[in-house]
Amino acid sequence: MAKTTSSSLPAAARPKILLGVSGSVATIKVGLLAAAIREFAEVKVIATEPARHFIRTLEPEVQASLGEVLGDDNEWRDWTKVGDPVLHIELRRWADALVIAPLSANSLAKAANGLCDNLLTCVVRAWDLKKPLLVAPAMNTYMWDSPFTQRHLDVLTQLLGATVVPPVSKVLACGDVGNGAMASYQDIAAAVQRACGAAAPLPAPPPAGPAAPYIPIIDLSPLTDTQAPGNDQAKAAMTAAVRDACLTCGFFYIRQHGVCEEDLAAQLDAARQLFDLPLTDKTQLTDPLDEAFVHCGYHSGQQGAMRGRDHKESFTMGTAGNASPMHGGNQWPPAGLWPQGR
Repeated sequence: MAKTTSSSLPAAARPKILLGVSGSVATIKVGLLAAAIREFAEVKVIATEPARHFIRTLEPEVQASLGEVLGDDNEWRDWTKVGDPVLHIELRRWADALVIAPLSANSLAKAANGLCDNLLTCVVRAWDLKKPLLVAPAMNTYMWDSPFTQRHLDVLTQLLGATVVPPVSKVLACGDVGNGAMASYQDIAAAVQRACGAAAPLPAPPPAGPAAPYIPIIDLSPLTDTQAPGNDQAKAAMTAAVRDACLTCGFFYIRQHGVCEEDLAAQLDAARQLFDLPLTDKTQLTDPLDEAFVHCGYHSGQQGAMRGRDHKESFTMGTAGNASPMHGGNQWPPAGLWPQGR
């Protein structure tokens, strides 16, 4: 019997993905990303006007492979009278998931503040929050390190339940060296696939190697602040963030601004029980700008300097699965945290 792959599934069985691109030079990778997602899903592309500038620089065959790239002109051209379809609403209804890659600093700020001045931001504002929303930021290192960026990402993750595919450190297009480059198109496509539960085989976890230059920062307060409005949604977003952090780099920081030592200890205890992770607090709560470092126990056997938000410390990790004080010999990831087949 012939093997059935995701790309050979009938259209009705394939998820429908809206791929939004905003004004970052990383838009030049949109052809590769769209092709990777089309391996398991249908794709429609939305581009902001700044993103179109970069798309126009692509080879004609790459532009053709994208199909119709939707934008502001489509929104206004297709509506002439009351009763006509409204494009950003129709796109929300059509799609099973929305991924914005790259997400520029400007579009991030717009989305976080609820602005809807173009087709892409109108889709975000009208998005059905029961459906996956993923973002892959791309910007200059100093933009990424701006306090605005973390605040805006917190809004997307905590209020909208978005999953962040974090940027990577490299030589940027402007010549600066640092964090802010968009994640690889393979990693973004894999995150979309996981979010949609698509049928194609998921890629194997990346091999252990040098410590990742970026460590996500996660708010664990939904575990203990159970009476807060929207707690169920916040807890689901936090769970997705922990899962993705464990997959992408194996480590994360706990957001502790304004959190006392007793509350942080309660959050850690709750996380240990929920995720069955060998979480280890690696910092002292002496500076309100510090973050509590947590080891997730997935990627290890690594040594290196972990870059914190406002401080730098060096940590040495043990070997995953060993009965060390850090890991306790626990098997990880636990059943149920990953999709079937992981």
